[in-house]
Amino acid sequence: METAEEQLLTPHYWADPKPDLRLNPQAPFDDTGLPEVLESSVRLCNHVIFSTSGSSGSPKLVCISKSSLMASAQAVNSHLEVTSEDRWLCALPTFHVGGFGIWARAFAAEGMALSYPGKWDARRFTETCLSQKISLTSLVAVQVFDLVQAGLRCPNQLRAVIVGGSALSEDLGQQARDLGWPVLQSFGMTESSSQIATQALSSLQLPHKNAEIPMLPCWEARTNDDNLLEIRGAPLFGGYLEQCSGTWRFTSPFDEDGWFTTEDRVTLSGNAITPQGRDGRTVKILGELLNLDRLESLLLELSGRNSEVVALETIPDPRTGERLVLVTERSVPGPVIAQLRDRFDQQVAPFEMIGEVRTVDQLPRSPLGKIQRRQLRDWLRRNPSP
Repeated sequence: METAEEQLLTPHYWADPKPDLRLNPQAPFDDTGLPEVLESSVRLCNHVIFSTSGSSGSPKLVCISKSSLMASAQAVNSHLEVTSEDRWLCALPTFHVGGFGIWARAFAAEGMALSYPGKWDARRFTETCLSQKISLTSLVAVQVFDLVQAGLRCPNQLRAVIVGGSALSEDLGQQARDLGWPVLQSFGMTESSSQIATQALSSLQLPHKNAEIPMLPCWEARTNDDNLLEIRGAPLFGGYLEQCSGTWRFTSPFDEDGWFTTEDRVTLSGNAITPQGRDGRTVKILGELLNLDRLESLLLELSGRNSEVVALETIPDPRTGERLVLVTERSVPGPVIAQLRDRFDQQVAPFEMIGEVRTVDQLPRSPLGKIQRRQLRDWLRRNPSP
């Protein structure tokens, strides 16, 4: 019997008009009324639907047609010179477009994809690549970190490792290449059906850099007055399903010419993109997009009378990309902080849990009482954990 992943390699799956809802089973999600919307909406036929935190923090689903997913797969295959002889290993969940895209590319190339079995383990992943003669895979930066930390050398037949979710540091990328891992930095998002830009195979002969990543030819790109990336192309998603006051509604966030404004600040140079970070309080941890405003709203709700003396921020982390930090003023008793952290962690996904607690004499605020986020981040970076 075919597994759920193996069904993605069949023509029947790609021809099936029924909407395919893919939610993270570890993330809290209220789907009240959603099955009825999916069943009744004609516009969602032949769509795959992924969850995302969204810029506002409200429940939001990204609706991508199977034809858009296939357009992305074909563009990536062309860029990486994928053939039917290639064997993909999927070590990413298929409720993310990064993992799902591996199976789409294998189907488009009439090739083979295998699912990495069990919980992530760098050594076992390497052994699987070797024993199964894997030639292509996709990873997130934290998985590359684990491979490098373990000092594992890449099997010879693996010819490309697409890295997405968040950027590799140039040091980590070069360390991976020094161990033989052919890492290629990519840049994309759920709304783009995976990649917008990916380093070329020829870049493997050069030192690893994160700047000027070549765009796939299926995309048009420009920036607006705020240097936010705007994109248009065949792999672009169709719209959002958003929950508002208990009701799901479909929104189409495009201008009249079909351009979509992302939350990413970039520099464009010819057909290449240099990412400059995300707009607003959104970060990535373990390749997952987190909305800090949404998480901090939950924290304040749980804090009760202490809501004015706590905050959430992030600091760079060499393994996870960023680390979520609960910052409290010294007036909050230790047992209260411990209880608050425990209650918060129980209501969020594992990748949204608090990674560290720090205390300050007083949170920096403006004359109007607004937390000065930049000052707080600067203090956290200047004063590393003891």
